[in-house]
Amino acid sequence: MNNYSKWEEFLSTEITDWYNTSIGKIFCNRQEKNRPELPLLSVTGVGGVIDRDTLERRDTSNADKSKYLSVCKGDIVYNTMRMWQGVSGSVPKDGLVSPAYTVLKPNHSITSDYAKHLFKDERLIQIFHKYSQGLVDDTLNLKFENLSSIKVKIPPLTEQQKIASILNSLDKVIETTKKQIDKLLDLKKASINEFMTKGIGHSEFKDSELGRIPKSWKITTLENIGDFTKGKGISKKETTLEGIPCIRYAEIYTEYNYVIDKFKSFILSETKKTTKKLKTNDIIFAGSGETVDEIGKSVAFVSNFDAYVGGDTIIFSPNIECDSVFLSYQLNDDSTRIQLRKFGQGSSVIHVYTSGIKQLKIGLPPIVEQNKITEFLLSYTKTINAKRNKLTQTQSLKKSLMQDLLIGKVRIKKD
Repeated sequence: MNNYSKWEEFLSTEITDWYNTSIGKIFCNRQEKNRPELPLLSVTGVGGVIDRDTLERRDTSNADKSKYLSVCKGDIVYNTMRMWQGVSGSVPKDGLVSPAYTVLKPNHSITSDYAKHLFKDERLIQIFHKYSQGLVDDTLNLKFENLSSIKVKIPPLTEQQKIASILNSLDKVIETTKKQIDKLLDLKKASINEFMTKGIGHSEFKDSELGRIPKSWKITTLENIGDFTKGKGISKKETTLEGIPCIRYAEIYTEYNYVIDKFKSFILSETKKTTKKLKTNDIIFAGSGETVDEIGKSVAFVSNFDAYVGGDTIIFSPNIECDSVFLSYQLNDDSTRIQLRKFGQGSSVIHVYTSGIKQLKIGLPPIVEQNKITEFLLSYTKTINAKRNKLTQTQSLKKSLMQDLLIGKVRIKKD
């Protein structure tokens, strides 16, 4: 059953104290203008209604704000051309929004806090899509006169408030967790820069062609500390959902950061004959990228089981005692990537070849220090992954609760 059918079934179901109505009966279309002194707000798909100046994208608003729509705290605003994608939110303060938005003023029978969650319901969003006008998705728009006829079923105000309170509390956990992840990522990035230039516990430094580095570190090229081979092609049709792990070129960009810790693709036994087997502590470079800044991203393979690597990759196998995870951080550091850019060739697709990667220069600490740096950085990764798991679980819990609470499948007990 599709979301449209689910919504129709919900509307036809009798739920104690809930009643059917239309959006036009619980909202009116606020069209007030000529308040240019108010702050400019914007509607986002994930963050709801926020201050326009907090967005990183370029400000394309008109200097003359006299024709912009004024909104009041508690209104609901939606992007007229993207309501079918769920781009709406509750207004946190008085302000202005683009005339491309539609402003809804709730009446006494619905709370703004409840409505902002209701309008994110996947089943209702499908109805928004059905009522939007346009030949293709890119031109669809949902004007108020069409929105107003859409049927909804809503609970009493007290139940609306309790439902909104539960979902709002989960939103706060989600927002807090996202901020914690962002902070940890910033700390990790700063730590990588610190470790790759100053190491751990050094008091003596020396000037070098790579800049100022600890005195005990040596400068070397990759050619002097390892051997190079090339990956062999694994086409998409040769991959399976299970079998022998493999790494394909594009996955180096999309699936991994520094270390191969999971596998998305697998091959059957017979494919092994035409591809390249990895060794523990190998480092795999992507052989091309769309821009010069992308070329040569690398990841370390530290597992001790069989895995294979596809084409458009370059494999570096250290032949001295070294920590390949440390090397992966070193090779993806900004200072090394500056070197990589010099070896990029091509226009629409930028390639990097073994001859260039061999010349990359790095500052190499003693193995004990390499291990310590890796331990520190992997501890950040472990903490970040734990936070990401918490975020995913909370988002899943919210989605599940929305599916139940917004159609009365789970009721909130009365006080």
